[in-house]
Amino acid sequence: ELPSSIARLRELIYLDLGGCNRLKNLPSAVSKLGCLEKLDLSGCSSITEFPKVSRNIRELYLDGTAIREIPSSIECLCELAELHLRNCKQFEILPSSICKLRNLQRLNLSGCIQFGDFPEVLEPMNCLRYLYLEQTRITKLPSPIGNLKGLACLEVGNCKFLTGITCL
Repeated sequence: ELPSSIARLRELIYLDLGGCNRLKNLPSAVSKLGCLEKLDLSGCSSITEFPKVSRNIRELYLDGTAIREIPSSIECLCELAELHLRNCKQFEILPSSICKLRNLQRLNLSGCIQFGDFPEVLEPMNCLRYLYLEQTRITKLPSPIGNLKGLACLEVGNCKFLTGITCL
């Protein structure tokens, strides 16, 4: 585990804990790191809960963790531009509040083999440019797809349950 004294690193902008597969969770003190822009927990396969981080975080790398869901409070991360959950084999639940992230540019859910239900996109997501959904259990594309106004890249390869993409 990380010591709670990490909160004293007030100027820390990048915390890389990638590959710390015995790390079980982060202390709540990490949420007090107001300058932290990038947090990498990739390969921390014992992490089961979405980390509590500062509202200023811009990039979150949670690839290969055991996170099952993202809390609806993710909408508070108003600066978040990149969210990576690639190969999170337990991941299933993406809240509809993900659509409220006005600065989100890249969302990677590739290899999340339990993820099957993309929430309805009720508001325009102008900044989302890259959406990776390969090897997921999705049965339909995010809807209405027209609300993904800035989308430049949509990857849905090897989505065995996906139907109805002829509309594209």
